[in-house]
Amino acid sequence: MEEPITPKILLKHIEEIESGLKNYVNEKLIKYGGNKVLVTIPRKGHVLIDHIEQDPDIKQKLKDTFKNRVTAEEFFDRVDLHDEDIIIFDDAVDEGRKITEFLQNYEKNLCKSKNFLIRRKNIKIGAFVVNETNYSKLVNEKKLLDENLIGSKEFESKYRFLKKVLDIITYLIHSGDIIDPDHLLIEGTFSEYIPYSKMWDILKNMNNNNIYEPDLKLYHPGKKKITIYNVPYSKWIDVAQLNIINKDFQCKIRFVFDIFQDNQDLYVKKFTIVPVINPKIENKWSEECNNFEKKFCKEDYCKEQELRCVDCVLYELIINVMHGFIKEWYENLRTNNINTSDEKVKWNHLDNTYKKSFRPEMLKEKIFN
Repeated sequence: MEEPITPKILLKHIEEIESGLKNYVNEKLIKYGGNKVLVTIPRKGHVLIDHIEQDPDIKQKLKDTFKNRVTAEEFFDRVDLHDEDIIIFDDAVDEGRKITEFLQNYEKNLCKSKNFLIRRKNIKIGAFVVNETNYSKLVNEKKLLDENLIGSKEFESKYRFLKKVLDIITYLIHSGDIIDPDHLLIEGTFSEYIPYSKMWDILKNMNNNNIYEPDLKLYHPGKKKITIYNVPYSKWIDVAQLNIINKDFQCKIRFVFDIFQDNQDLYVKKFTIVPVINPKIENKWSEECNNFEKKFCKEDYCKEQELRCVDCVLYELIINVMHGFIKEWYENLRTNNINTSDEKVKWNHLDNTYKKSFRPEMLKEKIFN
């Protein structure tokens, strides 16, 4: 069994991109980030930092430099960030649409909530690459970006800016897990090599052919990524009992398999499963909601608010959906005489947010039992 090999010319290109990113982190974020909070713009901004942190030296420097790190999605609900100095990081800025949307959201929260106290002067915004054509407008006129936090400027001519953006996407596809790092992850190993075609058929039959496989053979020849979409979450949980605004929301489950090749046949051995479940939730994140040991959050807080906070809803929703889905998947595996071992379950977002009260080991208990 051999793992497919990435072409040398592509590996060299990947190394060049990674080197540029590491230089940016060292020379910009770490240099100007002392005792600040790092806020990353989803999706690429967040995933880029996560991949760069696979370098232990970079990870330690970021940990020593920043007081905290959150995503832009969490930012507006984090009352613990009030009066903090903030650095917003995005991967690439063309005309500044995503940054403008972020600041508009900031203004809405400033007007809407008396408890939202983050000052605009405390917020600095940077990016790995910026379109040179719009640079002056973004930095000097609109003052959206901080000049000290910009990695490089690329002209539109000869598609230099577009090429840089495509370089970032290439790097993200190739490096690591090709998944969102803050989602719940289930990792495991099959007891023997399983033909990839057999695994495809099992997953296809589980959800009425609602299955998709992107073509990653050039960028990531050692992995296969399969997404099951339109997963019927209502089979396993009544969302009417949760404070979810949109009762019909995205629910899909990604599988990432390590691929091995024997002549012309492909086999899988290790797997990662990631639920991607994105409802709109009515309530907000709360620092009061920090006890997953006894319940989803503190009983007094739940009674007082009459609604569970965002993390509590996601926890209950995702745990129930994955418990039901994994049960069905394992039944299909057993029918095909396939066994697994070494299952691990982790959820970095909850682990990082609720360090004092969240027990990662209970995830496996609730999903697999």
